[in-house]
Amino acid sequence: MSNLPPAPPVDSSAYWDVPDRLHRGADAAIGCVLVLLELVALAICVVAWPFIDHFELDPQAPQHPYVFWDYAPAIAVLGAVVVVVGVVAVKGRATITAVSQLLIALLVAAVLAVGSAAQLHEDKRQSAPEPAGRVLTGATDPVQEPTAGNESDA
Repeated sequence: MSNLPPAPPVDSSAYWDVPDRLHRGADAAIGCVLVLLELVALAICVVAWPFIDHFELDPQAPQHPYVFWDYAPAIAVLGAVVVVVGVVAVKGRATITAVSQLLIALLVAAVLAVGSAAQLHEDKRQSAPEPAGRVLTGATDPVQEPTAGNESDA
């Protein structure tokens, strides 16, 4: 045998453990890429899709109003994907990715809540009855011009 002393026990919780640092770096990279992709998808659902949907070069074409309900399902599906990815990140102990997915899920929920509230407000405003104006009493033209035979009123 050799005269060498036995090696000290390995501390697996050391800060400079290379595999742990690599896992944190990969976790941060995956979290950043997912946030970027999800923000692009959200921007497409909220900005680009409605713009392309309502883009018309013909000025005589009928104007269609922007309705949030047309785009809300796509935003909700994006939110569901974010939640599923966040749950997978939690189970895989990817803390940075889980926190970033939580923040994106909150952002998607806020977009859905604000968009729904704005659309409900717009729907109530459009369905409200018109305010009562001047009531005409039988005459179709309230201002009658004097005619040749009726100049005594002038």
